[in-house]
Amino acid sequence: MRTALLTLLESIDNPSILVVGDMMLDLYVWGDVERVSPEAPVQVLTVDSDESRPGGAGNVVANLAALGARVHCCGIVGDDPNGQTLRRMLKELGADISGMILDGTRPTTVKTRIVAHGQQLLRVDRESSLPIGEALQTEMLGQFKDSLASCDVVLVPDYGKGALPAELLAEIMSACKQAGKPALVDPARDRDCRVYAGCTLLKPNIAEAAAAAGLKVANIETLEAAAKKLFRLSRANNLVITQGGDGMTIFSKGAAPVHVAGLSRPVYDVTGAGDTVLSLLGYVLAGGGSILEAAEIANIAGGLVVGKIGAASVTKAQLAGELRGLGYIASHKLKSFDEILPACAEHRRRKQKIVFTNGCFDLLHVGHIKLFQFAKSKGDTLIVGLNSDDSVRQLKGPDRPVLNQDERGYILAALEHVDHIVIFDETTPLNLIRAIRPDILVKGADYTEDTV
Repeated sequence: MRTALLTLLESIDNPSILVVGDMMLDLYVWGDVERVSPEAPVQVLTVDSDESRPGGAGNVVANLAALGARVHCCGIVGDDPNGQTLRRMLKELGADISGMILDGTRPTTVKTRIVAHGQQLLRVDRESSLPIGEALQTEMLGQFKDSLASCDVVLVPDYGKGALPAELLAEIMSACKQAGKPALVDPARDRDCRVYAGCTLLKPNIAEAAAAAGLKVANIETLEAAAKKLFRLSRANNLVITQGGDGMTIFSKGAAPVHVAGLSRPVYDVTGAGDTVLSLLGYVLAGGGSILEAAEIANIAGGLVVGKIGAASVTKAQLAGELRGLGYIASHKLKSFDEILPACAEHRRRKQKIVFTNGCFDLLHVGHIKLFQFAKSKGDTLIVGLNSDDSVRQLKGPDRPVLNQDERGYILAALEHVDHIVIFDETTPLNLIRAIRPDILVKGADYTEDTV
């Protein structure tokens, strides 16, 4: 099954996807807590840095962009600095933001998360949830229809922040049906599912499904009863009910439910996991996959993203690594050149010292293990630069390497002292070192300072 999923994933070539919904800005404030305030029994955060990321429907856009999709945005932001920041960030991701409308009567929704020692301490929301007026609805529908013809799939992440009034949703669903475009909806909590009437797929989580159906869901029988009621209310063709670590269940009209089992994963932060699942469902369906295939791949993506702090994206390379059987640890440790840079920024934000070493590591021996142990002892995180197969051949001749780069990367990922592995094609890691800027560079005893 995984071989077929890998073949499908690798065959998907930049589908065009339209995302319509509540565009938000996520602000992360990173710092340390080392004392309690003398003014009140509260913790004092010493701020180190802050970071802005696209949130809400914007996080769906970011997920799709990370997969290589061509994304069209349709939504409302305030005519304010935060709105300008969000528009700029989405544009830098390569998204078409021509459908992003400025509204001078409302602020851009901003969710500020206070994070210390890898844990959220507090979230502060600045928002207006009032439904947009008729004039903005007409303008937004026009922008939506302008983009619809060139898109393969429409994703509707509804956060209930006012961008998608019931009247506008009805027009969106009707336009998708007339154009023959699949519409996938992540419903807003506590919203009547009848507003999504006619969608191709509805993706509530188990709590949302239970609330929408007015039932207590405790087992497969009650889950099926909730699904039956949701079908009647939403008139959706398919339901995917997500259940956190327990996976997700697919309900399709005229077919028996299919459960996709959850994957055992360490969970650091569930922020944005639903956005990732919706993104992958749309991405795989746009690429010609079935709903079951889309759910299988989305399930893997959701398991990967909860291992990251904050709303994060999963790359196609990480998914491919999982499907090749590299496993969770290997797929998390193996980084591309573009992926290692934000990882380094994250380590620096946490005041962690970065150590770098490199090599071919073709036939691993005890000297290599001691090198890694020594290197890790000098800092907090160890990055290993790994020569690609082409690079090894240039250095050691046409008969090398004995093990290919995937196998060598997998072996290195299994070592507890190694935190990240980056494969490079040059004969030396000079460009990689310049980009990473490690605090400490470690080389074997056969090197002198001059040769390094």
